[in-house]
Amino acid sequence: APPVKARVPLISWVRAGMWSDVTDQFQPGEADEWEEVYDSRPSKRTFALKVTGDSMTSPFPSDRSFPEGTIIIVDPERAAGPGDYVVAKDVGTQQATFKRLMHDGGRWFLKALNPAYQAIEIDDPEMRVIGRVIEYHLRGKL
Repeated sequence: APPVKARVPLISWVRAGMWSDVTDQFQPGEADEWEEVYDSRPSKRTFALKVTGDSMTSPFPSDRSFPEGTIIIVDPERAAGPGDYVVAKDVGTQQATFKRLMHDGGRWFLKALNPAYQAIEIDDPEMRVIGRVIEYHLRGKL
């Protein structure tokens, strides 16, 4: 296994496909669970979330996919651009989702990898990208 570069707190989960609450119940450096970061250089504010749902599961075998149980490492200090995987939230409700950030016709969208889910337009001051996914881990058991 590659050497561990950092450990980040697993602070809550993101409901892929539906909005869900994201609650950071820990002060920086405190958490009940930690995730190791191997391939990225995370900022001090980086955290991990566990994906649930199937909106980020691609039905196409050759495409990138984030099935339920995937751990995503999210860095709020990294800028996000078109094509990046992001966590975004509704500032008013404090609910968040994990999607791919897309730009089309001068408008910004959050797009699921599963075509059964519609894109969400985020050209609204209440909608905000809170972090870019910089690494992910799939866990499995044989």
